[in-house]
Amino acid sequence: MARLAVPIAAVAAFVYLNTLPAKFAFDDNFAVLSNGDILHPGQPLWKLFVHDFWGQDIRSAGSHKSYRPVAIICMRWQRQIGDLMQPSKRLLGRPQSPDPMVFHACNLLLHALMTLMVYRLTEDLASMRKGLWQSPNWSTSPQRQPAEALSYEDWLCSSTDTEAAISALLFAVHPVHTEAVAGVVGQAELLSALLSGCAFLLYCRAVYTTQAVSIRMDNALAPGLAGKLPGNKQNAGQMRHWLLLVASMALIWASALTKEIGITAVVLMAATDLLLVTPLPPSTTCAEILSSTPQGTKKGPDGMAGALIAMAGGLRLLRLCILAVVVGMYVGLRTFLAGDHLVRIYRKVENPIPFIGPLPRVLTTGFLHAHYATMLLLPTRLSADWSFACVPPLEHLIDPRNLATVFLYAALVWAMAHPTFEILHSVHGATKTAFRQQRLQRAVSASRMGSQGMQERSQGIDEGSQGSKEGCHGKGAANLHGRWRLTVIAGLILAPFLPASNVLFYVGTFVAERLLYVPSVGVCMLAAHVITSAGHLASSPPGESRSGLQQWTMRKRVALGFVAILVLGWSCQTFLRNWDWVDEETLFRAANKVCPDSAKVQLNLGILERRHLNWRAALKNFRRAQVIEPGYCDPTYWIGLTLINEGRNTQTGIEKLEEAVGCHWTVGPAMQALSQVYQPTPGGTPGRPPGDTRINPEVLQRWARVLLRPGVDRVGLACDLLEQAAYTKALAGSNVKPLNTGTMHAADDASTTSSTGVKDEQSPFG
Repeated sequence: MARLAVPIAAVAAFVYLNTLPAKFAFDDNFAVLSNGDILHPGQPLWKLFVHDFWGQDIRSAGSHKSYRPVAIICMRWQRQIGDLMQPSKRLLGRPQSPDPMVFHACNLLLHALMTLMVYRLTEDLASMRKGLWQSPNWSTSPQRQPAEALSYEDWLCSSTDTEAAISALLFAVHPVHTEAVAGVVGQAELLSALLSGCAFLLYCRAVYTTQAVSIRMDNALAPGLAGKLPGNKQNAGQMRHWLLLVASMALIWASALTKEIGITAVVLMAATDLLLVTPLPPSTTCAEILSSTPQGTKKGPDGMAGALIAMAGGLRLLRLCILAVVVGMYVGLRTFLAGDHLVRIYRKVENPIPFIGPLPRVLTTGFLHAHYATMLLLPTRLSADWSFACVPPLEHLIDPRNLATVFLYAALVWAMAHPTFEILHSVHGATKTAFRQQRLQRAVSASRMGSQGMQERSQGIDEGSQGSKEGCHGKGAANLHGRWRLTVIAGLILAPFLPASNVLFYVGTFVAERLLYVPSVGVCMLAAHVITSAGHLASSPPGESRSGLQQWTMRKRVALGFVAILVLGWSCQTFLRNWDWVDEETLFRAANKVCPDSAKVQLNLGILERRHLNWRAALKNFRRAQVIEPGYCDPTYWIGLTLINEGRNTQTGIEKLEEAVGCHWTVGPAMQALSQVYQPTPGGTPGRPPGDTRINPEVLQRWARVLLRPGVDRVGLACDLLEQAAYTKALAGSNVKPLNTGTMHAADDASTTSSTGVKDEQSPFG
């Protein structure tokens, strides 16, 4: 791996170099610029463990329930590093904003390290697929001392290097990773994936430790070596096993506290332990498996085999139980801190699945999975925002998009069912052979035959033992390819994707490309295996046949050429896609090309036009967003604000703001804008000609009615306004303006306003 590490990491870093000058964009504004846990260095560290990812109290009703304290701590350190890199502002006493380059550089480094992790994961899993753990050739020969250790690096043979390199290169340049690497929010995905990979490698080392002990003990049973296995070597191996396992579980927790998806790594660990690793040495027969118990072991080689089987099987069972306990403890911690695991603040514009009927819900969820699969296999249409109605819900069975769903699930069933049936058939055959051997053994023990009959029975036992051994090891090794495929699909694709699949629960995001960062590892592994196998990239030249050699050479060149074209094409696509994330305006104008029917994209484009004072273009985008989703109340607020800023239809703008007060999502900014509109100013009041400084009592009454609306409930202020309106009416006809007692300013803090007179809120992107 050492000779390939530098070039592979360099490729991963090079394709994302142009993200370094990028600014904060999209959700970065809320995760970093509006997050007190990152911005305020004086914030107590313990508060990070009771806040969600966005800096809110995780128990509050408005919390997103995303518990990621490790990610926040890392971002806080990056903020501090950025402060050290800007000494001029600190010396002048100016407020320092976080330096986005530090965050982007950290993302680039994490992606390069994760690419190397993919190389190592592919190498290890490919070695298991080749049966290096089960093969008798890897055990210590009887001529060697049984205490000699097998190096962990001995798993990895040169035939897996090519497959691992292809997998890592595909992962390094895959265009679907742009959102995770170019967006600061995606840092949680990157760090969680890296920690999960480290945890899995340590788990494999722990399993290998027990495997090496089993092989040494198995060789100790060879003639002339029985009893020569040093006890301290066995104890040291078990101690190392438990230390590695504890370290692996600690990293799993760190990964889960970085991003919730990290806890799904236990599925990969369990699948690998159950499907790709046998805890038994190569010489073990199925009869020994069924007849051996810890209490029933005897002294000598036969008893040693029984003890070995019981020990190895017991360790695996303990490992699986520990995995279950780790998951249970994590779920318990989240329940204790958050009180609820599920996001309750999703909206139709963000995820329409909970808001449609049963049949459309099933059809849309299935097509959503097909859409994710398309982005992994054919990443040509990528967008920062896939909200409603970029992907319209499926309403009927005759919708042609259902064919994509059928094709996806058919492929999954074929890929997973075939190895599953092979495993069940192998277990059934091995069990049947083992019971047959047991019956023969009992018959020999009970018989009182002569020496000839005993010899015949013993010959039958030997044949049964040979068949039993073949059933336990031969058939298992034969379907290792299927078991490997099942492990990769279940542990690296389905399990990491399941939390975002809308199957177990609804999530606050309909489609997000960053959620495919971990599942893409499994896809790249499968693709690398297919390419390597089809192109014979890991095989030797076939004999001396000239035609066979030419065919082998041609297939190898075609495979390498395909890999080169794919890597080069994806690299260019990724590099160009990174420019979309340089700032918010570029990002959402690019999203509009892919998702023009997204209500949130239209809303954000309107906000961008407001920044350039393009009022008419902004109104066009806001109204387009309303047409796409009439229940989306945010455009109503922005339409009202823009009409007032434009100055041509102030009365309609006020009505729109009053309408926005009735929406939970816009009541705060709408109230703030209305409080500024309704304040009496020296230049006049709404509803009065310019220069008329008298307060219009109708305006006061109207403002009071707004304050009395459900969800606002400013009863005290509303009563004061009604009293002032009545007093103003009593002075009708008088040119004397009543003194403003300051009542209307008491409930609302004064805010700095823009040149248009109304505060222009920070864009609510995301």
